[in-house]
Amino acid sequence: MNTHAITHTNGKNSTPRISQLRVKPATRVAIRAPGNFALPTHWFTVQGSYTVLKGTFVFDGVDAQGHLSRTRYYPGDFATLPANYILRISTEGADEAILYLTLYGDWAPQLQPNPWNKPVLRGQR
Repeated sequence: MNTHAITHTNGKNSTPRISQLRVKPATRVAIRAPGNFALPTHWFTVQGSYTVLKGTFVFDGVDAQGHLSRTRYYPGDFATLPANYILRISTEGADEAILYLTLYGDWAPQLQPNPWNKPVLRGQR
């Protein structure tokens, strides 16, 4: 993931630490994020799951039918992640947070600037 695309909301050095822990049979990734921090909007082309190990994460998502969702996850919370589910993940509060991801394929986040904006067609500005 391009860590230069991360938004900084707490004024401190807010770069997350991302570690790929295992590749076969599934890719395991741990993300340690500072408080009040947001990853850029992204999705994975493979199915996965995640567990919150520390802190609070807020998942803003858009499913394949265009339905928006917002869910808060706390330490011990676990959920599955469908393929191509568009996400914006942020931490809540001043403390660091740790998220453990399992992806049933490669660690290859797809980045998109802002999927919630309605596309503007040429000539409609």
